[in-house]
Amino acid sequence: MLSAGRRALWLLALALLALMQTAWFISNVPLPLKIGIAGLSAIAVFRPGWALLIWAGLAPLSTSIAALVDDAPRGALLLEAMTVGVITGVVARYTTGTPTRLALPALWMGVVAIASGLSELPGRLITTTEGYLSCLVIARLLFQPAVDLLQPLEPWYFALVITKCAALAWTTEYLCRRDSDLAPRVVWCALVGHAGVAVLNVTRVVGASLRSGQFPESLPGLLLSVRTSTQYDVNAAGSILVMVILAAAGLAARRARLPLVLLIGVVTTALWVAGSRVAMAALLITLTGVLALRSRRSTRTRWVAGAALLVSVGVIGLLAMGYPAGRNLNLPTTIASRGILFKAALRMTAHAPIVGVGAGTFLEESSNYGAVALAPLLHQNPTRENAHNYFLQTLAEQGVVGLLALLTMLAAALVPALQTPQREARGGNGVLMTWVAAGIVASILTWMTGHPLLLTEAAMMLWLFVGVLAGLTEPKPAGPALRRIACVAAVVMMASIPFRAVKATREADLEHIATGVSQWQPAVDGERYREGGAEFSLFLPSRATMVLPIRSATGAAVTVELRMDSRPIDVVVAPPDMWRQFRIQVPESESRYVKVDFRLIDSPPSCQACVWVGKAVPLVR
Repeated sequence: MLSAGRRALWLLALALLALMQTAWFISNVPLPLKIGIAGLSAIAVFRPGWALLIWAGLAPLSTSIAALVDDAPRGALLLEAMTVGVITGVVARYTTGTPTRLALPALWMGVVAIASGLSELPGRLITTTEGYLSCLVIARLLFQPAVDLLQPLEPWYFALVITKCAALAWTTEYLCRRDSDLAPRVVWCALVGHAGVAVLNVTRVVGASLRSGQFPESLPGLLLSVRTSTQYDVNAAGSILVMVILAAAGLAARRARLPLVLLIGVVTTALWVAGSRVAMAALLITLTGVLALRSRRSTRTRWVAGAALLVSVGVIGLLAMGYPAGRNLNLPTTIASRGILFKAALRMTAHAPIVGVGAGTFLEESSNYGAVALAPLLHQNPTRENAHNYFLQTLAEQGVVGLLALLTMLAAALVPALQTPQREARGGNGVLMTWVAAGIVASILTWMTGHPLLLTEAAMMLWLFVGVLAGLTEPKPAGPALRRIACVAAVVMMASIPFRAVKATREADLEHIATGVSQWQPAVDGERYREGGAEFSLFLPSRATMVLPIRSATGAAVTVELRMDSRPIDVVVAPPDMWRQFRIQVPESESRYVKVDFRLIDSPPSCQACVWVGKAVPLVR
């Protein structure tokens, strides 16, 4: 039986999962996808282990599956729905508190992400909606992303993905503990799924060769120059493929070695086609490290480790100096751009070191912290970019508490696996435990210059393997003191949401927000404008003198009264035949932007297009 606290948490989790499931089924996704998710959810309720195996096999192909029935890019959303379906089935059947290593770390990781996402919401809802916000409108915005992904709400969606990943890791560990034979089957299914992706990737290259009219002569050149991936971004693909290759090596002690070797070969080909130099180097470094650690067991293994070391040094040197020109960004430019982004991440961290600037906000905030220096280096002249270091990205976005949550989650799975002798692994899976740990470590190495976990597909696959690894070691439930500390920390984190939300709202960028005005209209006399009614409002920067162009649209001069906090501050006359440029002195405020209300004194209240309002610009002295 569950304790009162666990029962309350179980009910809360079940309610949230039901809400997300409902949002998927009432959304406008194609019926076949809804039927598929309904089927997976039903299987998860009655046979959760089967559902996890189906998830592991189909997750690498979610983008391709979604593309078969819908033109919209719904691969990530389909994978999220699949994840929620599996988790729902497990949570619905969860009746005993089976000890797990990831329960508290997953809870903490989810709480930190949700607190960060919720803190950003008020300010972003202001920038997304106008007028009265009903509970239904907010619920649709938050839990129905399949209908309409709103860019301003990306932090909330990203926080949900992090939480689902943490829950997936715990779910996988829980199931692997209940059935020790499930772990190798999960790795097998993931390998088969990624082999399917590899075939699709190679097919793209072969298709390009066929279309060139020089097949097969052009195929070797294309294999050396083309980078492609149907499921992930090419660099994220490299990070995940490395993990799958190494984890699959742990299946070699079992039967079906020939199919295993063939599948690993196919996936390794996909790694080359993805073209991530860091991932290839991570594969070789980790492989050499594992063989070196195992070399103490026999002379044969020692020779293999030595040969692997020589091959690794040679291949890494080739990747650094002899890699096909033009396939990747040249090394000096890559290093320079990473340096700029690392400095931007540290500046961002200094601004909010404890809780960060907000989950999922690094990209949009980076231009304010020095990322504009990227423009001269890269051909697309970007002025903003992600950190290209997932640890720094997490630190900047979620602060020290977020980084600690990430590290705690990884350590809860990796440390016991590294400390547990192979003979003591659950279900006789000692070899598999070693290689799954090696795969996760190799993937983590790629985080030093990349951010694969920003992609839903890559993040969920990584946390699936973390859950598998945790399930291969003996459980060690947290003591009562640690549980109490975790509960208090979670309560404190959730209690901080209102204070962080107020701060985020004050710092929100409201430059483009207005009420009572139309969309932007084509320029008249060199000035683009919006039509304003008898009453309208603009948000202007605080502590600034702004110049606002205004013009009557009624054919006669109109008088406009300006108010701030319901207090009149000025009265101006807008002429009908020219733009009136008048100054507005916006006072100092705790908020970044101040709401300025405009009311036409001598026009009827029903007037819908009384004035034309141009763009407010700072006064240049």
